[in-house]
Amino acid sequence: MMELPARLFPPALLAGLIVYGAVTMLWLQPIVEKRLAEKRLIPQCEASLQYAEKTTPPPNNEKFRQAQIVIQMYENSPLGSMPGVKESLEAAKRMVEQMRPQKFRMSKIDRSSICGCAVDIAFDGMGLKMTLHVASLRTHTPKSLGSIDQNIMAIASNGQCGALPWK
Repeated sequence: MMELPARLFPPALLAGLIVYGAVTMLWLQPIVEKRLAEKRLIPQCEASLQYAEKTTPPPNNEKFRQAQIVIQMYENSPLGSMPGVKESLEAAKRMVEQMRPQKFRMSKIDRSSICGCAVDIAFDGMGLKMTLHVASLRTHTPKSLGSIDQNIMAIASNGQCGALPWK
């Protein structure tokens, strides 16, 4: 009964498979993940974050809009030229300028840390699938590797790797 598995898988073949699996998991997989992240995944994540920053509207500030409406109303009326109202109007303009919502620039955040963290989490979630991909010399591509870009952006957008300052 035990001779059939021993004939199909001789000890030398099993030892070779174990060594190949260990080399794949400990050496090849980290190299492939690092190169894939540096060449493709992190640049795509950074470009997506830049696009998200440009398309995200500034936060809504009701007091800011009300102050702007009052200033426009007094500027366009004859009351705006009166001496006491004119100084108050200038002070209100300075206050509105300080309250103006400012968009954050991407250069202020370390994108590589947000995207790098998101890529690490995505690769950790793949686990054995990524190992099989590398062990098969990348001939077997799991479905989760095809959708890893969306997974990385979901992780980065959810704030698992740090808060995005424009949100």
